[in-house]
Amino acid sequence: RLQGSTLAVATIIVGVVLCAFTPQWTIDTTVSLPGVLWGFAAVVGMVGQTLFSRLVVRQGKISSLTQLFYVHISAAFWLAVYRLFVDCAPLSKLTAVDLSCTLVQAVCSSLIAYAAYGFAMIFIPASTASMMASGEIVGAVAIAAVALGEWPTVPHLLGCAAVMTAICVSAAGQRKRERFSVTPSDVA
Repeated sequence: RLQGSTLAVATIIVGVVLCAFTPQWTIDTTVSLPGVLWGFAAVVGMVGQTLFSRLVVRQGKISSLTQLFYVHISAAFWLAVYRLFVDCAPLSKLTAVDLSCTLVQAVCSSLIAYAAYGFAMIFIPASTASMMASGEIVGAVAIAAVALGEWPTVPHLLGCAAVMTAICVSAAGQRKRERFSVTPSDVA
């Protein structure tokens, strides 16, 4: 019998794989392999940051917001060093307006998003928060359709449905575990 979290992870994988299909149900060979590999590297990095942050905050030495602040200040510092000393870097071609737009994006889609994610993990387990964050896939498809005119195909819609199903399965499993869990005070 599959556990709820295992089923949820498997369903998310199915959803992501469905998004690799064209409307004719063939594998989309126009997808860049380096792009896919960088995407997987991003997932590993985000998971690592989340787990490390949770570990640091649980030790009580620093709050999640303070830790998040220092992570972003450090990233900004290293990007600035990279821009100053590597002339052939893509960042060296950016203007002040480009960097300002990047800063707005960093604050909105990273700083605020990760702060909300950190607050969520105060109240719910990391696994549940991560499953909820998987809803980003559905949001990205919806925003791409409305803002960019990139309408989803049937495989993409089925992939989104699979991801949302995984989120629901995970949330239902979490509620069930909370409802039937026994604490030491219940026994005493």
